[in-house]
Amino acid sequence: MNHYYRSPSNDQNQIPKRIKDAITSSCVEFVAQDSQSFKLLEGSGFVRLAKQLFDTGSILSSTTNIEIEDLLPDPTTYGYYKEKLIKLCQSMDSFCVTVDFWTESYTGLSYCGLSLNHIDPTFYSQSFLLGCFPYEMENKRALTIRSFVEDILNDFGLKLNEEKLIMSDNEPTMKCTFNLNSQELFVDVKQIVSSVRQMHKQRNLSKKLVLYSDTRFSGAYAMLVVFQDVYDELGKILDSKLLTAYSRIDEDLLRDICEFLFPFDTAIHTLSDSKRPTLHRVVPLKQFLINKCNINNDDKEGLKQLKALLGMKFEKG
Repeated sequence: MNHYYRSPSNDQNQIPKRIKDAITSSCVEFVAQDSQSFKLLEGSGFVRLAKQLFDTGSILSSTTNIEIEDLLPDPTTYGYYKEKLIKLCQSMDSFCVTVDFWTESYTGLSYCGLSLNHIDPTFYSQSFLLGCFPYEMENKRALTIRSFVEDILNDFGLKLNEEKLIMSDNEPTMKCTFNLNSQELFVDVKQIVSSVRQMHKQRNLSKKLVLYSDTRFSGAYAMLVVFQDVYDELGKILDSKLLTAYSRIDEDLLRDICEFLFPFDTAIHTLSDSKRPTLHRVVPLKQFLINKCNINNDDKEGLKQLKALLGMKFEKG
């Protein structure tokens, strides 16, 4: 604050001190009353606004009976253009949404910026800034962020289409936010495995795919681990329909799930030993697997969901 009350330098002597002090006081009051940062006064947008107001004042006569409110945009202007944008959004078949989260270092407040890009039927590129929204949710987990973003998009008549959703971010939280959860990943893998086996295309793969079976222990793990091994090969043999499901699969999440399920598969094989007694190993192995279900902060959201599900099953058991 002292910076804004600093004595004017020599190159500012042409500005009367009374005017300079009045402007400085108004800036300080603006920052304090509207809970803004002093850094806002350095922004090019604010400087451009101040210059426009200054130029307007120099053009208008001092005797002109015009209030400053007459110069500023009507508060309903945003609502008017928002309604027009909503009508446009409702006609969009495809669009691109850019999501940007950041935290203000001084206040610690978090914000979410959303912009919309669209190619209209005449192949004209349109870009819209949906807004900068304070993020006041209870946490920054993927499901919470996804819900927050979807609520904003719904306000504009937009909805993410899971069948056509492509996420291009490589930041872990964003990947978890807009990618599928573990259950949807399992459904997609099962669909691909079943279709490839029926079309007899797996002869082109280095390993034979294993189809999930409800009656077989570790059936899910067996299917997923083989699928992971031939993941890169599958893209070359799938048709367009299966490629849609294939593109939704997060390879990193698939790998994490396989690594998580490996101890369960090992425990099942250990307890299935027919040559030696295993009853005494049930309790320690159960506790070992319960500990494996502990959720870590750096776990992907899909893995957290799977851990929570199996953890609840252990509690009921």
